[in-house]
Amino acid sequence: MHWAFSTPFLVLLITGVALGLPQTEILLTHRDLIRAVHLAAAVGLVALPAAVWLAGNRRGLHRDAREIDRWDRLDWQWLRRSPWPFRRSALPPQGRFNAGQKLNSILVTAAAVGFLVTGVFMWKAEAFPVWLGDVSTQAHDLLTIAVVPLVLGHIIMAAVNPRTNQALGSVFHGYVDAGWARAHHSRWMP
Repeated sequence: MHWAFSTPFLVLLITGVALGLPQTEILLTHRDLIRAVHLAAAVGLVALPAAVWLAGNRRGLHRDAREIDRWDRLDWQWLRRSPWPFRRSALPPQGRFNAGQKLNSILVTAAAVGFLVTGVFMWKAEAFPVWLGDVSTQAHDLLTIAVVPLVLGHIIMAAVNPRTNQALGSVFHGYVDAGWARAHHSRWMP
């Protein structure tokens, strides 16, 4: 599910930034192609996770969604201790998803819904009042500004932070080392 969502999301982010920045217009000799890739990735953002849900382990996906949606005092403590890269303070025990992963999942999913809704209004602008297209464009841009640091933070935490980079391989093969899981997600792997 991670790759079914994140791949089209990243393609959308890259192509959207390229289409939205006036400075790139001079460099973009294939603007129509980039727009077509952007729209295809938008379809992928809906279709690929839906296909994974339909063909995959729905029970496991529902269990993950419930865990992401369930918050307790240890999650809030974890967030307050801000596990920035290379910080060594002790963190409260976490389940399969730590509070940062939960928060990231919720915010990125909410942003994706916002992008899809505003994107439809922008794509089919002629079918809607002009003001709705303008508001949608502004909201789309604001969502981009909000989500870029979120995505970069997620990538940095996954790739650079010594506490979390050992789990990076799990997004490729689906498994983490049991010892690492016990140390970092003790409520999941006691």
